[in-house]
Amino acid sequence: MVTSNHLREDAAIPKMTLADSLRVDLQEKPDLSICIPTRKSKTLLRDCLQSICASTHRITFEIIVVDNHSQDGTVEMLRDEFHDARAIVKDYNAEQQIVSRANIIFATATELYDRVKPVKPQHTFLLPNAADYEHFAPVATQSFECPDDLVGIRKPLLGYFGEMAHWFDFSLIYDIALRHPEWTFALIGAVHVAVDKKLLGLPNVRFLGRKDYAKLPAYLSQFEVCLLPFKINALTSAVNPVKLYEYLAAGKPVVSTPLKEVLRYQKVVEIADRTKFADAIELALVTSRDPQRVFERQQVAQQNTWDVRIEEIIRILCATKP
Repeated sequence: MVTSNHLREDAAIPKMTLADSLRVDLQEKPDLSICIPTRKSKTLLRDCLQSICASTHRITFEIIVVDNHSQDGTVEMLRDEFHDARAIVKDYNAEQQIVSRANIIFATATELYDRVKPVKPQHTFLLPNAADYEHFAPVATQSFECPDDLVGIRKPLLGYFGEMAHWFDFSLIYDIALRHPEWTFALIGAVHVAVDKKLLGLPNVRFLGRKDYAKLPAYLSQFEVCLLPFKINALTSAVNPVKLYEYLAAGKPVVSTPLKEVLRYQKVVEIADRTKFADAIELALVTSRDPQRVFERQQVAQQNTWDVRIEEIIRILCATKP
């Protein structure tokens, strides 16, 4: 048995119990090796691994997680929850080493692309995130039952779903909610930092916790405006938010701080800094149900689906020599 206190570089955590048809004998080569570099992103890594295990069928595969000195419980989480994942545990950030050894590199944001391209100029490609369009598109045309924790809530309802940590601008939400008591804010997702008691005490701000992915369209159907209230810093300059494409797939108006990766969508997203964020919300409320704007938002989302991204990956793999 390998314990978290004794994991060495290239130490193997025993293989996870998946369906028998997906088990890979250690002496056999799997159809697919999935290598996931990570650093201080335990919750996101858990979601990623759960998605892989639930969605990958008819092939044999192995999962290799390269942890770059996270010290946030990632290794322990792998040991306890994903027993068949291999863990390569580094006591330093091994990004450059991994990049230099990779045959092909996909970067989800321009900031990451520009950082990696000099190392592998002919084999680095920009591949932004995307969304499951079919999962969220019905919000624009179908009626959903209002979730119990939103029944009777005061409208208009401004919403966000996703993780909330040091990159989330809680003070921005507080300032706007204080100035606009007629607006209600619904914040869905796990909170990984302490939240100021002043914000928690506002009657028009609701922290609803994590929700099942299957239930998100029902919550999204109740939002008049969707929010991306991220701080602008070195971390968020390299963020390409999946939720942006999910919001747009539903045809909902989006108000975002000026994130680099969102600026390219300014024709369908209201982008504003802290001083103008409330004004942008007011403008978004006016166009919330405009059929033409709904169509334009969904049109952009249709160009940014996972199916589109997979086609691009296949094209690059076929055209690129290692």
